[in-house]
Amino acid sequence: MNYPSQRREGNIEQLRKFVNVDKDDFTLVIAWLISTLSGVKPFPILILQGEQGTGKSTTCRVLRAFIDPSTVPLRSPPKEIRDLLVSASNAYLVVLDNLSGLNPEISDCLCRLSTGGGVDPRSLYTDNEQFLVDIQRPVIGNGIDDVASRTDLSERSIHLELPLIEADQRHDEKQFYADFDKAKNQIFGALLEGIVCALAHIETTLLHKKPRMADFAKWMSAAESGLGWKPGHFMSVYQKNQDNAVESSIQSSPIGTAIMSLMAQLERWTGTPTELLDALANQAGLQYTQQRSWPQSTKGMSNIIKCLMPSFRRLGIEIAKDKNRDQRIYEINKNGKNGKAGVYPSQLSRVSQPTADVALSVTDVTDSGLFVADSENLQASAGADVTHRDGYDGYSATYQNTRDAMENSADNDAGLV
Repeated sequence: MNYPSQRREGNIEQLRKFVNVDKDDFTLVIAWLISTLSGVKPFPILILQGEQGTGKSTTCRVLRAFIDPSTVPLRSPPKEIRDLLVSASNAYLVVLDNLSGLNPEISDCLCRLSTGGGVDPRSLYTDNEQFLVDIQRPVIGNGIDDVASRTDLSERSIHLELPLIEADQRHDEKQFYADFDKAKNQIFGALLEGIVCALAHIETTLLHKKPRMADFAKWMSAAESGLGWKPGHFMSVYQKNQDNAVESSIQSSPIGTAIMSLMAQLERWTGTPTELLDALANQAGLQYTQQRSWPQSTKGMSNIIKCLMPSFRRLGIEIAKDKNRDQRIYEINKNGKNGKAGVYPSQLSRVSQPTADVALSVTDVTDSGLFVADSENLQASAGADVTHRDGYDGYSATYQNTRDAMENSADNDAGLV
């Protein structure tokens, strides 16, 4: 198909001064805008994160102006699925401002908005009738917290970390939006050039290795020449972003960081689910095993590992569960099927990093089980050295003692295996 040639009136680089993102993230912003304008499904979810003063809300307003202009561009986070569906039913673009701690139901609903899927809530709270809702919408959200920590949502998202805007780089809103209104039409024209290029080359574009959002990736690879990008530029940036998302999802899970710590010392580990839970508890230490997020049964651990398997596989760690033996066996190999050999996250979070190399095994804990001591008291009472890691004193206790100490916890499901 032949498309008429047009004289380029705008330059996509003009958008850069209106969105507070770095060079690689700017590529992803352009990609999200073009794919959303084109209606390419499934829709990748755009997540903007950063501390106060990074321009998250302003960036959302600017991006919405190209996709679905509104007099009320930002909406408060939904408390229930029904609220989210109402927003999606009345707008093409769902914009959620100041997200914090998404519950699993809202997270799953966002996944369905991205890739499609029905929801059947009650018609009214006072009756038992249902109505089916099948909506697919682009979504953009912002927040200070790690919004897309669940693996399924993370794989559908583009994660952007916005840098702090220094005081001497800030502009008053009136002048900022006046400048944006002047440049908006030319920027929009440049975005359309990318869409025209994608339409012209989509049939001949091939991806040797398709990511999760393959349609989005193929569309933007087809648009590269129209945006002045070198072949393969988009996939390189997108792959890096997805790798960072994998790292983030593992860091947000105490079980995930414990597995990373365990496999940092080994090439292969095998054992029963109970042995694996004990091994991970010894890696994590009491400060993590006493948290409510730590599973108190092998069933809970298995559920967490299932969610993290795609992330570990991407890093070259293969986790398999063999049910053909007399008892269930976990096998963890550092060399996964994808051929990667121990590709670990560049830096595990200091907050979520479990203690790895321990120098003390505590066999007697207090009756309450809350064995809290600083380095000097611990050494004096036990007569042993304590390993110092990442700024805190690390020590390990046998998991059985930890489990006994927490048997009165309200969420203890130790009897469920």
